[in-house]
Amino acid sequence: MIDLDVSIIIQGPIKYHKEVIDCYKGVKNVLWCTWDDEPEEGIKDIRDAGLFVHLIKKPKYAGYWNINFQCKSTYEGLLKSKELFGTKFYLKVRSDFRVTDISLLCKRFILKNEKINFLGWATMEQGYFLDYIVFGDYEAMCKYWKFIDYQDNGRPFPEIFLINRYFGNDLSSSEIIKKYSEKLPLLDNIKFYWVSRGINIRDFSSGLRFNYIEKNTYYFLKHKIKDVYYRIKKYILWIC
Repeated sequence: MIDLDVSIIIQGPIKYHKEVIDCYKGVKNVLWCTWDDEPEEGIKDIRDAGLFVHLIKKPKYAGYWNINFQCKSTYEGLLKSKELFGTKFYLKVRSDFRVTDISLLCKRFILKNEKINFLGWATMEQGYFLDYIVFGDYEAMCKYWKFIDYQDNGRPFPEIFLINRYFGNDLSSSEIIKKYSEKLPLLDNIKFYWVSRGINIRDFSSGLRFNYIEKNTYYFLKHKIKDVYYRIKKYILWIC
């Protein structure tokens, strides 16, 4: 992470730390914010790999789809990273994600010069930004991930909740995404592996949109073939 004014916050449990920590080898300013009841052996492994660990208490309320867990670990990670590193930019990453070139990803985000930016977006439910990886300056990130321990947080579902809270209600989520469609970072030559699901993020759903140039046609056809397969399978089950 030479010459990049970025802190990286790995957010969430440490269950997959052995599969993840080597992604950050030689990378500066990395902090893993997780719960104070996580296994001590795993915490030691992370620290031995040169990453900072910030242990926090779990929220009182989970919120809808555990949104409070995500917000608290990200928000407190931001506060601690600011204290430790004092960088201009901050990158939040799920703790079950492997990224093949995290430094290149940060450079691509910085080139877009946005106060806050996202890995991609989903076409479902009028559209929403993906919360797997989010990048921005300190003020914007704290606003987006602000933690309030309230049981009804996250409705109608977490991604829309976060968008509405940050951008307000003047524009619909689809209008906001349309404005951002040309602002997403280029992801060519970077791979994102969702360890807990055992898939490349581009294989997860045909409803996800990313800024790739490479192999766009391949992935489009791959998802189309998969969709046709499931429709045929569903039809066969129906007629039987």
